[in-house]
Amino acid sequence: DIFRGEYKKRTIMLWIHWFSIALTYWGIFLWLPQILSMRGLSYVKSVEYAIIITLAQLPGYLTAAWLIDKVGRRKLLAIFMGLGGLGSFLFWSSTTELEAILAGIIISFFNLGAWGITYAYTPELYPTELRSTASGSANSIGRIGGMLGPYIAGYLLSLTSNVMIPFLFFAIMHFVSAIDVFILGIETKQKSLEEISK
Repeated sequence: DIFRGEYKKRTIMLWIHWFSIALTYWGIFLWLPQILSMRGLSYVKSVEYAIIITLAQLPGYLTAAWLIDKVGRRKLLAIFMGLGGLGSFLFWSSTTELEAILAGIIISFFNLGAWGITYAYTPELYPTELRSTASGSANSIGRIGGMLGPYIAGYLLSLTSNVMIPFLFFAIMHFVSAIDVFILGIETKQKSLEEISK
């Protein structure tokens, strides 16, 4: 049923998005201390910077919660994923420690903010009888992405001497999700579940 009628497009959109957001999150944050260390930072310094970058997740989550009813789910999710992609691109192209930290903060802020929007948006797209199956299947696809992200990052690191190359891949995956949500998503802002399910 989640692949019938109007729900087919919603399911495809969510599966692409969930796969992309989990892949980027786990790929980035499991490898971040190691990648910073490989750039020449001491292990202690790389962990310290990774913690600073990760702390940006909390205000990102809170900002998304504050904006979701003002901007709308579809638009805000596409914006947050797009800006997470921009942060990944800036991290890939960074040449100094400060540039890398600031780019990492951008990724952290917008990626986790996008998670908050995702958790609110996903169940709104289906009627009661499909909601748990649809949400659970999207989350399961996300788990696959979450498992593959760190492996892909490691594989990319093994192919090249450029330790930042995984972030170019993560930028692309953020942008794929942003475009996917913008094109295939529907807006649920200020609509009842009955209206959305029609």
